[in-house]
Amino acid sequence: TSLSCTDLPVSVATTTGTPLSSGPRSSFRVGPSRPSVGADFGGPLLRDRLWYYGAYSQNEISNITSSYLFPQRTELTNWTAKLNAQPLENNNASLYYMFSDKTVNARDLSSTRPPETARMQSGPGWTLKLEDTHVFTNNFVVTAVGSHVDSGYKQEPRGGMDIEPWWIGSSGMSEARGWHGTYRLSEQTLEQNNLRADASAFFESGPVSHELKF
Repeated sequence: TSLSCTDLPVSVATTTGTPLSSGPRSSFRVGPSRPSVGADFGGPLLRDRLWYYGAYSQNEISNITSSYLFPQRTELTNWTAKLNAQPLENNNASLYYMFSDKTVNARDLSSTRPPETARMQSGPGWTLKLEDTHVFTNNFVVTAVGSHVDSGYKQEPRGGMDIEPWWIGSSGMSEARGWHGTYRLSEQTLEQNNLRADASAFFESGPVSHELKF
């Protein structure tokens, strides 16, 4: 079992981005971040039969755009869990689960995208996998695998969905050039189901050994 906590030093670094218009250039600096935290643990549940493993990590990154002095925070959260079992001498199985989430409170913030037009990103995504291997004889082995993956995400405008965004193209108006009011919703759902079975047969022809996979 282990536990880690890294206190990241605060640093200041300015990166000049490519301007999207003739208006002010957008730059970001790194703001204060919370310490990154991680832990992993594992061991036997039943002697010679069942084992477990788990891990967790969280990290926050904070950026501030000089155009609006608005903090952009990105938070990464991941954890995994796994069980390994050997119910029989000729059989072993494993169950694996992974959870991953990335949240951003103000994605796409820039000189032409004020805070109300930035988008809040959220997940999460996860994977579940079951695998079993059975040794029928010394010459014949079968492995079956089934998995489900869900990795969708959403980007929702901070200004809400009850108004329409508008674009100002002239720099002579009272408001800055760019998008205002709100922005567009972006959402993606991605699911995958996989089933697979592999078999290996071993045989010899004279002094030569062979493996046949199918």
